[in-house]
Amino acid sequence: MKILAAHQPVYLPDLAFFYKMAKADVFVLADDLQYSTHGNINRARIKSAAGAQWLTVPVLTHGRQGQRIREVEIANAFHWRQRHLKTLTVSYKKAAFFEKYIDFFEELYAKSWHRLFDLNQAAIEYLREALEIRTPLEWSSEMGIEAKGTARIIEMAHRLGCDAYLAEQRYESVLDPEAFAAAGLILIFVDEATRPYHQLFGDFIPGLSVVDLLMNEGDMARRILLGG
Repeated sequence: MKILAAHQPVYLPDLAFFYKMAKADVFVLADDLQYSTHGNINRARIKSAAGAQWLTVPVLTHGRQGQRIREVEIANAFHWRQRHLKTLTVSYKKAAFFEKYIDFFEELYAKSWHRLFDLNQAAIEYLREALEIRTPLEWSSEMGIEAKGTARIIEMAHRLGCDAYLAEQRYESVLDPEAFAAAGLILIFVDEATRPYHQLFGDFIPGLSVVDLLMNEGDMARRILLGG
């Protein structure tokens, strides 16, 4: 069975994103979907001494309704790179594996990024490498699929030679199981619940960026991610 999984290329993704990637045989970055200001495409949650905290990349949206994720430009008039690096440093400087990963983030934020997608992709490539995930990546913008919703996923799976689609449980109500079955595809749902791991600053908070897991658990991060 060849499993497909897909997700928007979000900023410093959470554990569920990389869990799907690790369990799939091919993973599609859905970069040609319409950009939404309500999601996590330009933001991520980490943990600081004050609790969960958002890191948000400012983007240009005025007069750009309907723009695709791949087209979104960063609003570099704001000094977001310095703020993000400082926040990560202050939040994780006492984490066990801070020194192992901070060099990458210093290099990431030293660059002047123009497009949000390029920033997100660079971070995703590094983070998946840190988690030893070798799943091949594809980009939906290169596939030219016009269909929407379930039909889009089905066409994507057929093009990539997959016979199963892996999705998070929260999307069960918007995916049509009968359509998948009619197309000869198995629909698999994964539980998004995260097993607790060591975190700084008190009680465990789920749903954070995988950066939190790496900073605190380092070489054990992959095992924790996959539930081992």
